[in-house]
Amino acid sequence: MLLGVAGSAAWFAPGYGLDPDQVRGLAFASLVLGVVALILIDRSNSNSILSALLRPNRALAVVLPIVALLLAVTLFWAPARELFGFGELSGIWLAVPPLSGISVLLALEALKPL
Repeated sequence: MLLGVAGSAAWFAPGYGLDPDQVRGLAFASLVLGVVALILIDRSNSNSILSALLRPNRALAVVLPIVALLLAVTLFWAPARELFGFGELSGIWLAVPPLSGISVLLALEALKPL
């Protein structure tokens, strides 16, 4: 499901005028935030994702800010963008990766057995 969402974002983005470098950055950010969604889904044993978020976990509290910081550096700091070959995302395209991660989270939450 995650690969489908990230692949769809990468597939349709050039039709809206994004350069290949921008599409690469968009797909990368979508994959990273989708993996975070998979971590949260795997963490929730109960029927509620909210209970998984509120249950204390030191490793998650350390890893999530580091992932967010590194993703922000990769997408917004020009030398890191050039190193990975990503283009600058602007405007509405910055909303696509978080929305794809949220959509994966909600879809997998809905698919969990009751």
